[in-house]
Amino acid sequence: MEALVRRLTRADIAPYAALDAFAFQGDEKAQRREWTASPPVGLGAFEPGGGGLLAALRIWPFLAFFQGRPVPTGGVASVASWPEVRRHGLVARLLRESLNVMREEGQVVSALYPFSYSFYRRYGWELAFTRNVYEIPLVELDRYRRPPGGRFQPAGPDDLPAMDALYRRFVSRWNGPLLRETLWWRERILHRQGPAGAGPRRTILWEDRPRVRAYVVYGFQNPPAASPLEAAPGRVLHVYDWAVEDGEAMHALLSFLVQHDSMAGRMSLAAPSDWDLLPLLVNPRVQVRRAAGAMLRIVDMDRFLGHLFPAGEEDQGEAPGQATPPVPAVHLEVSDELAPWNVGTWLVPLAGGAIERLPAGAANGRAEGSAPVLRGSIQVWSQVLSGYLPALQAWHLGLLELEEPGTEAGRGQAASPGVPDPEDPMGTDRPMRRRERLLQAFDARLGLRTTYLPDGF
Repeated sequence: MEALVRRLTRADIAPYAALDAFAFQGDEKAQRREWTASPPVGLGAFEPGGGGLLAALRIWPFLAFFQGRPVPTGGVASVASWPEVRRHGLVARLLRESLNVMREEGQVVSALYPFSYSFYRRYGWELAFTRNVYEIPLVELDRYRRPPGGRFQPAGPDDLPAMDALYRRFVSRWNGPLLRETLWWRERILHRQGPAGAGPRRTILWEDRPRVRAYVVYGFQNPPAASPLEAAPGRVLHVYDWAVEDGEAMHALLSFLVQHDSMAGRMSLAAPSDWDLLPLLVNPRVQVRRAAGAMLRIVDMDRFLGHLFPAGEEDQGEAPGQATPPVPAVHLEVSDELAPWNVGTWLVPLAGGAIERLPAGAANGRAEGSAPVLRGSIQVWSQVLSGYLPALQAWHLGLLELEEPGTEAGRGQAASPGVPDPEDPMGTDRPMRRRERLLQAFDARLGLRTTYLPDGF
């Protein structure tokens, strides 16, 4: 008999906590408390006939910002099974069922932190978040030693609304950051237990004129050492979370952090992938790595497109300085092996206006001279529509297919004689330039902003 897959109930808290604590070597009692205080949706695979729990996952109900709008998001986490039943397809069944559950819950996209990117890619998730991690010797912040105006002070319980307001202003320029509720702030950001050797977290605010303009949540990672004095050079100051209002606030934050140079030799700070902090350093030859983060999957393409392009959005015409799109519209074609409701074709006007889902079969009957087709899997569309990967770059990487009317997929027609293309005056590759302009127009229609997800779950 096949295992029974169903939603977890409160009666399943104890076996779920035991499985989670074993799989991730955590605290079983802490798992019980967390589930009881803020129960997410959970799915479990059980032995037939009402037997024990074999595998499980949880789905956190988040709101994540995309294009400045909150989008219901399912955070898949704690995917685990007992070793004796691994590689029996139980987790695969849970992931497939999770798509139905998230859709029923109204969640439009899903994010997760994988143990293996290739494993979750099979089920439609794809890399969509990266961060730049800087390992900075504190001596490289010498220029910020002089304290700024305003004042630094430890954060108290009453400061959380001001911190949250600053956080929202800071992350509003990216796609993907979570809307943080009070309990999430307290348990996941301010007081989360660090790895072995990590000290407690501390939160400091910078107030000026007269509001909170910067905050930082940080702590120390201690190396094995014989004494505190010997430990200081090898100790690392870890910045767990931070936000700034502007450049002046960024400088104030660095001024505070460099005051810890007697306690730590270097600082580890993760920043959005499109933020380059090297110009701030005395010597920019420091270790910087681009760290792969969470994966994303579109659960409901129809609703996600509705969030990105609201129905009330009208065609505003050509904006000042913006080139006229090379074609009026494109077809957006999606394939999805596990979520058949996502399979289809949408007509996207490039100059603005409502997006239209075409009836099934309409795409196959497109007449010559109709709109070009952008064709891709749910994985690549999750990257493109989230803002992680521009459509132009996805096409250059061979991940997105472009089919123009009257041409083979991805191929253009030979350049015809006539007036030279101003963007290709030598006439070397006019079809290539035409396709690039089309993809750039699609990216402009999307209003691309890159992704950033500072929270773990």
